[in-house]
Order: sequence, then structure tokens, then C-alpha cells
Amino acid sequence: MARQHPSQEAPAPSPTPCPQCGGERFLAEGVNSVRLVKPGTALPGITGGFTELWALVCSVCGYTTFYTKNPSKIKE
Repeated sequence: MARQHPSQEAPAPSPTPCPQCGGERFLAEGVNSVRLVKPGTALPGITGGFTELWALVCSVCGYTTFYTKNPSKIKE
């Protein structure tokens, strides 16, 4: 797999059938209200980076998978 440049956005994921029910999923963009933190991080003093996300959402059961647009922003 090619290494992504830190300022380069990852490609959008392709909608695939829902892994839970097999229903059709759609790509939602601009989902940015999720805060990504390291496991075990206590509040306050949260660490971790903000990044915009894509979400693949099942139109039948609502199962949702999130993908970061810029993985380098959440790495230490």
C-alpha cells in the first residue's frame, strides 16, 4: 500500500453492501462531530487529532462505518 502524504486526503470509500443486513449503503460526507482519542485517555486533557470523516450508512438498518479523511492528523 502506498504511503499517504500528510497533507493528502485519503480516497473516499466505495459503498458496499451492509455487513449486518446486506442492505444498500450510501456515503455521507462532512461528518465531523466525532472526537478520536487514544484508548485509555481520561477526560479532561484529551489527546488526539481532529479530522473530517466519511461515513458509510446502511439505508435499511442504520449500521454505520466511519473512515477518516486524513489519517495522519490522528497519529502522534
